[in-house]
Amino acid sequence: MESRSGSEIQSITNPVGQNSLSQYPEVISKPLEQDDLIKRFLDEKKVVKTLILMDATGSMGSLINNCKNSISNLFKSICHILVENGLSDETFSIQLACYRSYNSIEPMILQYSTWEQRPAQLKLFMDGLKACEGWAEEAVEIGLQFANQEAESPSHSDYPISQVFVIGDQPPTPPAQVANRRKQQGEAYWSNTRFSVPTNASAECEKLKEKGIEVHTFYIKVSNNVNAIPPAKREFENIAALTDGTSQMLDVNNPATGQKEITDKLAQKILFKIGQEVGGDMGEKLVSAYQAAFSS
Repeated sequence: MESRSGSEIQSITNPVGQNSLSQYPEVISKPLEQDDLIKRFLDEKKVVKTLILMDATGSMGSLINNCKNSISNLFKSICHILVENGLSDETFSIQLACYRSYNSIEPMILQYSTWEQRPAQLKLFMDGLKACEGWAEEAVEIGLQFANQEAESPSHSDYPISQVFVIGDQPPTPPAQVANRRKQQGEAYWSNTRFSVPTNASAECEKLKEKGIEVHTFYIKVSNNVNAIPPAKREFENIAALTDGTSQMLDVNNPATGQKEITDKLAQKILFKIGQEVGGDMGEKLVSAYQAAFSS
């Protein structure tokens, strides 16, 4: 029986050879360092886009006022953390949109701003909003339908929408009630609008998930009773689960902390998504930096 030398055995068990991995850089490519990840992200000029959908029905006066007063701080705090961590303050963009109910006509059932990288125009948009109308469950599904329409716009072909936030105190219209609610204006009316096709929240969530867009929901606390379950909680958690998003409570009606809570929760979600796009553990690092800088 023919015997083999040690070197011959090595060449069989390790065909590449003990010292020849350097000839195959794809085999030993090491993870990029943080500075390299940041440089690549900046070189690609990526923009992380967040669409914020808000309930603007009659009970949402506190939400609208607190968002109006916190929009500048939201941008300021995000930009501060980005610059402190070697990133550009132009790496994110926000659009605001407000939904109501089917007793509203098209210009009121969904109002939306332009996409902005600075707060001035978004604050003007919020200044023009008024909390009005409403119908038990609200047309959250119209907001999600708008999100899908916006995501399919050619204007987002280079950098698609990254995530959607939904903020409200009531669940979406039950699917079995959509047709009946639309009768308020009539299908002849809706057929000539951008919402000509009836829909429901689950159907729109499935489309968003197919696009890789997470929906993060914020259900509003409506009672000081610690045992009271917010009306939107269950359905908002379902919306988040359907799109691999997250869901949490938001207490916008607290005069002492409402404005800061909006700023903190939205800013951290946006920073985390930017960090995810950078790569590595940058999402966690940006959130930790925010908490260190702004948590009281």
